[in-house]
Amino acid sequence: MAAKIDILKDTFQKEFDMERFVRFIKEFFNRVEVVRPDKKNQNFLSEFRFYVKAYTHIANYTDSEHNKVAIFAVEIEKGRSIERARSMQRNYISKLLTDNNFDAAIVAFYIEGEQRWRLSLVRLDLEFAKGKVKVSLPPAKRYSYLVGKGEPCHTAMGQLYPIFMSEDYNPTLDRIEEAFSVEAVTKEFFDKYREKYLQLKEELDRNESFREEAEAHKFTSEQFAKKLMGQIVFLYFLQKKGWLGVKVVPGRITEKEYKNAYFSSNKAAREIIPKMYAKTGIDEYKLRGSLLKDLSDSDADILAGSFKSEPWGSGTKTFLRDLFDNCINNSDRNYFEDYLEPLFYEALNRKRGEHNYYKRFNCKIPFLNGGLFEPINEYDWSHNKFSIPNELFSNKHIKGEHNADGILDIFDRYNFTMNEDEPLEREVAVDPEMLGKIFENLLDVKDRKSKGAFYTPREIVHYMCQESLINYLVNETGIAYEDMKEFIVYGELMKDEDYGKDIKSGSVEMRIPQNVYINLKKIDDALANVRVADPAVGSGAFPLGMLSEIARARNNITYYYAQMESDKFNRKVLFEVTRSPYKIKWDTIKNSIFAVDIEASAVDIAKLRLWLSLVVDQEVGTENDDLFFRNENKDPKPLPNLDCNIMCGNSLIDEFEGIKLIDESLFECESGSKGNGQIAWQISMFQDQINTMTEELFKEQDRLFDEEDNNKKIQIKKHIDEIIDSIIRAKLSKDNNQKGMEKYKESLQQKTKPYFLWELEFAKIFKEKGGFDIVIGNPPYFNVQTLGAKNKLVEYLKREYSDIWMDKSDILFYFIYKSSKISNSQVSFITSNAFLFSDKAKKLRNYLIDFMPLKKIVNFEKHMVFGSASITSCICFFDKLNKNKSTKTLVFKDKVENMTLELYDEKPMFNVTLTKDRVFALTPEYITKLNDKIDAHYPQLSTLVKVGKGMETGANHVFIFNTLPKFPDEYIKKRMSGEIINKYYISDPFEYLLYFEHVNSFEDLDKSIKRHLLNNREVLENRATVKNEGREWWRYSRPLHKEFYNLNKLWCSYRGKNNCFAYDDTKQFIGLTNTTVILILIQKLI
Repeated sequence: MAAKIDILKDTFQKEFDMERFVRFIKEFFNRVEVVRPDKKNQNFLSEFRFYVKAYTHIANYTDSEHNKVAIFAVEIEKGRSIERARSMQRNYISKLLTDNNFDAAIVAFYIEGEQRWRLSLVRLDLEFAKGKVKVSLPPAKRYSYLVGKGEPCHTAMGQLYPIFMSEDYNPTLDRIEEAFSVEAVTKEFFDKYREKYLQLKEELDRNESFREEAEAHKFTSEQFAKKLMGQIVFLYFLQKKGWLGVKVVPGRITEKEYKNAYFSSNKAAREIIPKMYAKTGIDEYKLRGSLLKDLSDSDADILAGSFKSEPWGSGTKTFLRDLFDNCINNSDRNYFEDYLEPLFYEALNRKRGEHNYYKRFNCKIPFLNGGLFEPINEYDWSHNKFSIPNELFSNKHIKGEHNADGILDIFDRYNFTMNEDEPLEREVAVDPEMLGKIFENLLDVKDRKSKGAFYTPREIVHYMCQESLINYLVNETGIAYEDMKEFIVYGELMKDEDYGKDIKSGSVEMRIPQNVYINLKKIDDALANVRVADPAVGSGAFPLGMLSEIARARNNITYYYAQMESDKFNRKVLFEVTRSPYKIKWDTIKNSIFAVDIEASAVDIAKLRLWLSLVVDQEVGTENDDLFFRNENKDPKPLPNLDCNIMCGNSLIDEFEGIKLIDESLFECESGSKGNGQIAWQISMFQDQINTMTEELFKEQDRLFDEEDNNKKIQIKKHIDEIIDSIIRAKLSKDNNQKGMEKYKESLQQKTKPYFLWELEFAKIFKEKGGFDIVIGNPPYFNVQTLGAKNKLVEYLKREYSDIWMDKSDILFYFIYKSSKISNSQVSFITSNAFLFSDKAKKLRNYLIDFMPLKKIVNFEKHMVFGSASITSCICFFDKLNKNKSTKTLVFKDKVENMTLELYDEKPMFNVTLTKDRVFALTPEYITKLNDKIDAHYPQLSTLVKVGKGMETGANHVFIFNTLPKFPDEYIKKRMSGEIINKYYISDPFEYLLYFEHVNSFEDLDKSIKRHLLNNREVLENRATVKNEGREWWRYSRPLHKEFYNLNKLWCSYRGKNNCFAYDDTKQFIGLTNTTVILILIQKLI
């Protein structure tokens, strides 16, 4: 066993070596046919000549299910763009597999001389594009581990170990794929991340200094802990790029180096260098490190400019760990106080000199901007000592490397990859999308009892974003849906085949649809101008998904533009400057991506993910790059400020305590209003004033996005707040609303606004486009009844959403309605499918038919999209521009095995016509016609029976008894429950219920019952229905109406595995919420 573990370590913890890899393969597969591991085949495929240098066919393997697996080693050409061209590497293997009739391959991708390499499983996905788009190569999925010297191999070794250790086991291809599972890594990492977060939060809750500062600046331990964990994990990605700890001022130099630095510098540097370096030997000078802290920032920058810096990308990949080790070596230091806080709030958050030198750590640290590393709510970090214990970050020096479980200890064991997952490309590591899933699950975790939120599966996010974008582009360009779908879904495959073809000959067949090709400029303009909003952003899955789809489509277009460009330099400018992946993402985030959430933590997380997405595509020039690229990408670029893109507020509310703060007419009406006399003149003057202020608002919001200077950022934010304040005050003054003005002033005292003014915060979008082109997301779902009838939100919804308000309706209904108001066209939501048939959604359904028709719906009848959440879901695509009365419908009646394949397969789809005052029955037309015929000739079930859920006591221990209680018989009923419901009959034993809904007042009750209830009065009065809805304290929370009590009944479980009904004509049984009761209105039925 030890020998096998040594083989794993020897293979994965070192640079690629053919001999070691062959030994690993022979041990991994017990029956493998060795081919020619000693022979390098030069790349023979011209379309891959820039990417692949050579390949070696090492061995073949056939599993018990007759799947043929090849084992290759592929040497990649050197070069930045080549290493990032993952689709070309994948397509190369797809070509080898197809030509040689293999089903999959285990591949080592390596670059000669590089210390890290990739171990990949590449598997043909013959079903993915079957019947959808014609490509010469079948798509292949690639799953990869990044391994090699200096790379954490905990995950690769852990997941491959069970197969590797078995002497007789020959794994199937499916089992090998399981060993490359991303989901297993996600769950493991989340469990550990959650535990570290809770430990950190609990430590902060015990910390008196923290509690005082948090109370003074109005933040919580939950917010602080989540942000701190997010900051640390962000830096794990950043150090992967080698941007932290880049050396510039050397600790020791020779006399020649000293003289070169001294004599090649200006006067200021010649005064600083002798002070900072002491001669320690004949040919050595040593930096006086203790004096660095006394240098001014400008002098420190001058010192850094006197030496040639190491390039960006050369920084240590273990920067945070190195800082911790330095902290431990100085026993009086605290890691958070003395290292992390200065790193966050000084080094990363403040713009320093042109050399990015940070004297405290004697290295280059990039200025990141954006706000990620600003102190939360501007707490006074430099004068407060929270003294978070060092052991919380790492206890390796106490427990040893194997048992250490601090934050850094856990993170160090995982590989953090900057590559974002795609449908056909997945890295088995902690990637930005996995981080989003972890953050989403953490959003609702307040303590150890919390279960967390439910993350939308990435396949559904991809599908919804692509479908929304396709529908938008069809509306904007007039291109046929099928052509646009091929381009958005399969564009990368087509681009890979089309690029490099000589289009000048005029006879080349292009894979891209002709109608798309000749309209690329129109499509690109539409993509650049799309405006997207998520009204309940969560961790940012949908904004990130839309960003990815928009950027991918525009990047594909770039290749076609480059193909049309004959000048080599112009192509270079296109790829590296004007349409670089980084530039396209930056522009897309600035112009297209907007979101709101009521939770400040969610807003922080969504911003972090957008910043991380930018960092992924940002490249900094090195000595290996040409001069042009180095000049264009000299330093890491600061992150944008997203304060005006991703915002905190209640998406559903646009008033404060009944006072309307804004109305859309302010931005619809132009100056010069028609009319006569003084009133018309006043209206015109007022509108001119509003127009001037909004134009100024647009300019300031645009400035803020790019601003790097901290003082200027503060001024711009202040000015934006002042403009918004002035517009609101102007509106209230025009309405002569003095009470409203006073209420508004009260709202300004709150740390976060309990409302969100869409038309004002995003006024430019509403003025230019009348709303967002795409509103997309996964809004919350819960019954508003749970908030209580007296809740302010419930009162507001009842008043302002009267078009759709119904008692006991779901909060998601109001998100759908609100989205119809802020969208100019497309709305795409994944929701509970209850609104399709719920009585409480009748008004919503009628509204949708009139104002926002369903264009397409995917209904999951039995497949639980959110895993353990027992919610049946549907994906809805609404389109305000849709004139077609029918809705395309796809219904999954069983569990979905291949989500990607089945969502894109339109063959099972059928059309339905949705009508007012009826449920949205998703049945084919012929079934609908049959139902109409039945309705016309036979009575509806609702006239024969009434179906409802059992009652709710709100305090079961007060009303339920295991044995017959000593109360008068007229108040005692038997409890119905699923355990005693059998097919057609009711069995023993049963519990007893105290029941008195037929009694009019408390005083009419028997004395013994009154005494029992009074003894439990405190418990009964604390029930939500009593406090929030005015329910009488002594009654059930939700009783069965007394007029139905004496009817005969059919009982069944509210949720049961079998269809099991029992008839009850005794009138003795009462059921609670775990039962369903069918009240028989016409007694002749039975």
